[in-house]
Amino acid sequence: MLRANLSVLPLRWPIILGMAFSGFFDGILLHQLLQWHHFLSLATGPAMQDIRTQILGDGLFHVAVYMLTVAGLYGLWRHRSVVSGPGSGRRLIGGVLLGFGT
Repeated sequence: MLRANLSVLPLRWPIILGMAFSGFFDGILLHQLLQWHHFLSLATGPAMQDIRTQILGDGLFHVAVYMLTVAGLYGLWRHRSVVSGPGSGRRLIGGVLLGFGT
């Protein structure tokens, strides 16, 4: 039987948090500030090209990103005893960067 090493920060939670940061970057910078595209920009049909539908898609994307953020923070909170352990800062930053790039 395999036992998990409880002294090592699992990479799952930093990766999820990195994915959320990536979503915030895309949603806030590219969708809202620069207005380069919307989440449903490539969808076809007159109903999908309506700006209200585009903004609704962006809003649902933001809800998903918030849920990823909550999940990542909850996972880190559950493993808070190892987050401050030796070498866990590098794992945390590495996991966040790995998640940001996915």
